[in-house]
Formats: sequence, C-alpha cells, structure tokens
Amino acid sequence: MQELIYLYGEINIYDNTNIFKLIVCIRNGRVIWSDEKLPDWIKKIIEL
Repeated sequence: MQELIYLYGEINIYDNTNIFKLIVCIRNGRVIWSDEKLPDWIKKIIEL
C-alpha cells in the first residue's frame, strides 16, 4: 500500500464495516485528514 500512496496525488480510503464512510484522505503522500475512530485494519496498512 505504501508504494501506491506515492503513485497517486490523492487517495480517499473508505470503510464499510458498519456504514460506508470516508476514514482517511491522503494527498501527495501525506495524511491530510483521518477520522477520529479508525478500524484496526487501516492502522496496519498506513502509519498515522
């Protein structure tokens, strides 16, 4: 996943565990926004 983050200018990651919602916005390789409560699976993929 880290390699993909640097390939794209903007990445929006959604979670649909309970409801479909935006949980992380990444722009130019940097997290610009993240939800207050993140699921464990996203914490394993990206470093926040």
